Amino acid sequence: MDTRSHGLRILAPDRPGVGESDPILGRGLLDWPTDVVQLADELDVDEFAVIGVSGGGPYALACAYTIPERLTAVTIVSGVAPLDTPDAIGEISLIEQLPIRTSRRSPRISRCFLGDVAEEYRVCGEPWGFDVVDIALDIDVWYGTRDWSLSAYHATIIASQLPNATLHTLPNTSHLGSVANHNNEILASLTRSMRSESLT
Repeated sequence: MDTRSHGLRILAPDRPGVGESDPILGRGLLDWPTDVVQLADELDVDEFAVIGVSGGGPYALACAYTIPERLTAVTIVSGVAPLDTPDAIGEISLIEQLPIRTSRRSPRISRCFLGDVAEEYRVCGEPWGFDVVDIALDIDVWYGTRDWSLSAYHATIIASQLPNATLHTLPNTSHLGSVANHNNEILASLTRSMRSESLT
């Protein structure tokens, strides 16, 4: 991913319980924007864009809802929609459905099998604490037509609920293929959105 050609610097902080980050039991999606702001302030970054990929999509949307004044652009790639209906969960691959359902019904059992990642499934599987329809920012939503992890249902639901969304379809592209094979296209679009925002 050649971020320099787009004039971008990418920071990828680990969410609690992911990578090198310690878990925080009981946290919610709306706790994440506070962490993002703290990091940005430490780096003296006043404004920035956010990209949420797959399970990171809800976290990017939480930022769009909570700290819109700090954001220059928001992009969701292969992102999961709110999982507050049986249809939404049913449109996820079976291998992902099981930990989501288990984290809801038996959090302790979920942690025994999944460790710290169990909190990720719980956070995304519970009510998010905000309504996507209340997000006013312009948001780009990307998905691949051969995404077997999340069906097109999730992208279309997110795009239909957001008041100002642009839906981008990537033909013959898998869940992570969106990032692996179309990162330049996605970053170019993100850069244009950032520049457009700076002119308004």
